[in-house]
Amino acid sequence: MDVGDVLAGRYELLDEVGVGGMGRVLRARDRTLDRVVAVKLLAPHLLGDEVAVAALRDEARRAAAVRHPNIVQVLDAVLDDTDQPAIVMEFVDGPTLASVVPDGGLDLDEALAVLRDVGAGLHAVHEAGLVHRDVTPGNVLMDGGVPRLADFGIARSAAATSTQTVQGSVGYLAPEQANGAAVGPDADVYALGCLATTLLTGRPPFEAETPVGVVHHHLNEPPPDLRSRRPEIPAGVAEAVGATLSKRPEERPASVEAFLALITGHGVAQGGAAGLGSAGGGSAGGGAVGLGATERMEPAATTVLPADARRWPTAGVVLAGLGVVAVAWMAALAVGGDEPVPDIAAVPTPTLIPDSVSQHHTPKLHNRFLIGGSVIRVRDERHRQPEPRLGSRRERLVICDLCVWACLFVFLT
Repeated sequence: MDVGDVLAGRYELLDEVGVGGMGRVLRARDRTLDRVVAVKLLAPHLLGDEVAVAALRDEARRAAAVRHPNIVQVLDAVLDDTDQPAIVMEFVDGPTLASVVPDGGLDLDEALAVLRDVGAGLHAVHEAGLVHRDVTPGNVLMDGGVPRLADFGIARSAAATSTQTVQGSVGYLAPEQANGAAVGPDADVYALGCLATTLLTGRPPFEAETPVGVVHHHLNEPPPDLRSRRPEIPAGVAEAVGATLSKRPEERPASVEAFLALITGHGVAQGGAAGLGSAGGGSAGGGAVGLGATERMEPAATTVLPADARRWPTAGVVLAGLGVVAVAWMAALAVGGDEPVPDIAAVPTPTLIPDSVSQHHTPKLHNRFLIGGSVIRVRDERHRQPEPRLGSRRERLVICDLCVWACLFVFLT
C-alpha cells in the first residue's frame, strides 16, 4: 500500500512523513470524519510475520490506554481481516524535538518547560501501568510548542519480565535495559534524565564512536557534570538530572513526578510541573508537584463565656485543690504519731553519697545522707530551730475537718 491508496475504505494516504524499523508513517485523510490523521503501516517485509503483527496490535492497545495532552492519541486500528495492518493516530503538524535542539541546548526556561510537559505525559504512561522504554527527542513531536510523546512500539507493561533482548535508542538506554534485564518506570526516569541533558546542553550524556561504546559508558561511566558543560544551569537542576542517571534504579528519583518536584523552583518550572493532569503546554503556577493547592486556614471561632461562667470554674478548681491538700494532710496525720522527728545531728558518722562523677572523675557531693539503710535529703541549714508544732493529733484532725467542710460550703454556694 502506498500514497494514493485508501486504507480500509476510509483513510486516503496522502504522503510519507517518516520511516522506522518496523514500518513507516504517512499523512492521510479520514474520509468519514474529514480530518487529517497519521497512519502507521507495518513494513512490507513484515506483513507475513505473526510476531510483528502481534507487536503492532500490542502497540495500538497500549497507546490507546493512555489519554493525556502530552501524548499522541491513537484513534483507530486496522488489524483484522486485512493485508496491511495499521494504526491510525492524531497527526501532529510539527517537527520532532531532535530537530529543534540547537548546539549548546535550548534556552534554560524553554528546556525546563519542555521537560515538564514530556514528564507529564510520561507520568500518565506510568499511571496506565506501562513503561515507554524509548523516551528520546526523536519520539517527541512539537505541536505548536506543546511536546507530544509518541511511538509506543517497544512499550511494555510495567509488570513484564525480561525480554532478554536490548531494545531502545542507545543514547537514552538505562543500564538495566542495556543488559536485557526486566525494566520498570525507573528506566524511563533514566531516559528522561538523558533527554534533560540533551535539552540543557545540546548533547546526550554519553557519546562514543560506536553504539557499543555508548552502551559501555551507560554501564560504567559516571554521569557528566552539566554545569561543566553549561555553567548557568542551576545547581539544583544539575543535581536532579544527575540523580536520574544513577546506575542503580533504586538510587534514582522514585518516579517521574518526584524528579519534576526536584526541579521545581527553577525557571518556568517554578511553582511545580503543572502538566500532571492539566491540559499541557503553557507554564502554570501552583503548588509543588503532587500536592494540591495550599488552603488558607481560618482561625477557629472563640466562644465567649459569661462572667460568672468564667469565674466559678477557676474558683472551683482552687477550692477543690485545697480540699485535696487538706484530706492528704489528715491522712498523713492519722498514720503518723506525735513522735519527734529524728535528729539528723544525732546520727553517728553520716556517709556521703556522690550524685555523679565529673569528666575528671571527681565526685560531686550533695546534701544526701545514708540513714538506717535509706537515702534521705536534708536542707543545708541543718542547725535551724524546729518550727512550733500545732497541738495534739485530735486537735489537728478537727481543724482539717473544718477546713474541708468550709471548702465544700463555699464551692456549692
